[in-house]
Amino acid sequence: MFLLKKLATKSGAITDSVPRIGEGDNLLVNEDKNPNVNGARLNGICFTETGINLAKIASGIEQGAIRR
Repeated sequence: MFLLKKLATKSGAITDSVPRIGEGDNLLVNEDKNPNVNGARLNGICFTETGINLAKIASGIEQGAIRR
């Protein structure tokens, strides 16, 4: 995550994480299926709510401002 954030910052990229929520058991299995979403938040890859920049990223790709 640290290196990904450095690369994104250097290239001026918009970052986010795809939210993946499923069933949890309130004991061992978490509802959040992203294994390192807290690490992504701490490094600034995503924010409190994951997925808030996904529409902006998709729009940038469609307009050709962001290359795949």
